Amino acid sequence: AYTVTAIGDDAFYDCVNLTSVKLPNTILGIGNYAFCYTSIADIVIPASVESLGDYALARINGLSKLEIPSNVTRIGVGAFQGRDFNSSARSLIYIGHGVQTVPDGAVAFYNGSYGRQSGVLNTVYLGSNITDINKGAFGNNIGITKVYCMASTPPAVSTSYLSYCDDNTDMYSNSDVVLYVPYGTRENYHTAPFWGKFPSIAEIDYFVVDGISYRVVSEVTATCEVTFDGATYDEFTQEYVGDIVVPSTITWGGKKYTVTSVGD
Repeated sequence: AYTVTAIGDDAFYDCVNLTSVKLPNTILGIGNYAFCYTSIADIVIPASVESLGDYALARINGLSKLEIPSNVTRIGVGAFQGRDFNSSARSLIYIGHGVQTVPDGAVAFYNGSYGRQSGVLNTVYLGSNITDINKGAFGNNIGITKVYCMASTPPAVSTSYLSYCDDNTDMYSNSDVVLYVPYGTRENYHTAPFWGKFPSIAEIDYFVVDGISYRVVSEVTATCEVTFDGATYDEFTQEYVGDIVVPSTITWGGKKYTVTSVGD
């Protein structure tokens, strides 16, 4: 017997009648263009996956939610790029805590032009290890209303605009959009280039270190508890998997906290 460890380049490219796929938890990588131009309505990327190739899940109509688990450390250029501006596809995207760079055009929607379009992508979750967001990463998704950015330091945005519309409109231009940031970081985001332009920045009451969520119990005693990620609980299905080692202390914002409990 052979173990299936990867989906190769172009494996299901242009299989326009492919509507469903189930991947085993032995898969480590999904290659370039692997599911490009298919009609998959739902896909669960196994927690075992470590890399997603260029345009791996691009040009898929009808995919309303996409969650990238935290074992994934590399996302290719245009990996989830859409095709139809008028589609309601991919309204939610979760990029887990293993990714450091969101590449060019990763979740952009293109149909041959760069016109203003809305109602395609509504909610974005960016994991705690993201440091860089490249050109046009969320191009033409001006209907975004919620952005969760869990990085302790505001990620660098490689251009002055993240949405890459023809008039350089950014995702913060939507008056209804709210940027949610981790405990103790609101001021950092408020004064950071690009991020400070969001009309509303809300600080949530927890933070994430090494994929584990914590809530401060007391600043006076510098104690915290393990908690759940409210964003993933409310909108996504990500959960703790594999072996979890809870440390006795963690450092956040330059301060050391003692972990004293596992919360509700």
